[in-house]
Amino acid sequence: MSNIDTLLKKISRTREDLLNHKIYLKLNSEEAIAKFMETHVFAVWDFMSLVKALQKELTCVNIPWIPTKDKISRRLINEIVLGEESDIDQNNNPISHFELYLDAMNRIGAETNSIGVFINNLVELGDIVQAMEKSSIPSAAKDFMKFTFDVINNKEVHVIASVFTFGREDLIPDMFINIVKTLNEKEESKSDDLLKTLSKSGGMLGLSLYPHHLKDGTNCSLDSFCEMVARLVDVMGIKNIGIGSDLCLNQPDSVVEWMRNGTWTKSKNLGEGSKTNQGFPDQPEWFKDARGFNNIENGLKKVGFDNNDINAISTFTFTKGTATLQSSIFKTGADGTDINATSSINVGAGDDLGMYHNGSHSFIENNTGDLTILTDGTNGAGIILDAEDDTVEIKYSGTLGATFGTSGLNLVAGDSYSIGGTALLTATGAAALQTSVVTGLSALSSGQVASDTDVLLIYDDNAAAFKKVTPDNLGITGGGGGGTDTLQRALRTLGLVEVDAS
Repeated sequence: MSNIDTLLKKISRTREDLLNHKIYLKLNSEEAIAKFMETHVFAVWDFMSLVKALQKELTCVNIPWIPTKDKISRRLINEIVLGEESDIDQNNNPISHFELYLDAMNRIGAETNSIGVFINNLVELGDIVQAMEKSSIPSAAKDFMKFTFDVINNKEVHVIASVFTFGREDLIPDMFINIVKTLNEKEESKSDDLLKTLSKSGGMLGLSLYPHHLKDGTNCSLDSFCEMVARLVDVMGIKNIGIGSDLCLNQPDSVVEWMRNGTWTKSKNLGEGSKTNQGFPDQPEWFKDARGFNNIENGLKKVGFDNNDINAISTFTFTKGTATLQSSIFKTGADGTDINATSSINVGAGDDLGMYHNGSHSFIENNTGDLTILTDGTNGAGIILDAEDDTVEIKYSGTLGATFGTSGLNLVAGDSYSIGGTALLTATGAAALQTSVVTGLSALSSGQVASDTDVLLIYDDNAAAFKKVTPDNLGITGGGGGGTDTLQRALRTLGLVEVDAS
């Protein structure tokens, strides 16, 4: 048995007494918690001095700087200092845990004047003892801080580290868990008040599918879970509810053990487990993996939710700068069919762009503005449409307009092809070519060249215009018939029609 294990064994009874203290039974209302915080805030403040004392002893804070020998210790304490002194708040702004605590006190309505006066006196006097004597501090808090600074002033690193680890860091998480448990045991109305307050401040309640978080654990029913969702929506509003699996699929028990234990503690933390159930608990039958979201969707519909409600619950947003990615666990396609939860994503605040697979085909669905595909066009870059069935279809409002295939271009809608709004090709023939130059024309093997009143159009480069060629101005003489016969002979001469064998 290591020295630390021996120490933990010796203090285990005291630790249990602290965690089972009768004070937790009294922290059963906002008013009681506010009163508790008004005294506890002084312990939150002096904790930072304890941390900084360790940093001073385990790292170099002098000038000129000299590296300390224990690389692991200085890394560890600097990581702790970073988290305690410069954490990140809900707006991604750096903030200390002490300042976060003050913010929580203000939110719950606790008095912060006493700690504020004490800090001001400390700045003015520069002496902790004088500042405490001049300030109005609860006697219990004053005694606690005197002990903390006696430990700091003795400069015994192992004593400071022990007080920090076993007297503070190892106890604090379990202490707050006990406070939450006490609140949960209060009547439901109090919980509802807390949830309403959370929603009013723009907060979100995440509904975990981890068995330890579910009613009846592994045996929690789908109906029970969905009824809970419905009740919470009634209390908080649909935009303040989210669902997350908290699922480590196919991970060994060593993973959950690693997650439950802190970086700087040697004790084994069972978290929400127990000695008889230390690993991952079994998932409910209706949620074994991500496909279980389909079951949840059906369950939510059963308790009265429509597709819009379900999408509102299941939407999550990632924001970086001005860019936002919004996705939905559940998605309904434009045709009204349900889309597989594991293969869908929505982008944009209004689900403007959707990408999904309906079980048979893949879709990109654009609901706002144009769908534009851009490529820089350099180094041979381009847009390539490669269909394994050798067809590419173009549709307009769901109606097939054209098909590209191995046989060429098949015009479907109206059987027509236009340039600049003017039809050039139709199923019945060729319309007039507008502002176009035919550089070469071979003989027609079949068909005909039709023209009203036997008119042939010839482009005049000098005039930059088309001129009508009629039997009267064609300028070709010979053999009877005249008129149409003369035009036909001219077309045969140009190779535009076949020669009549007769």
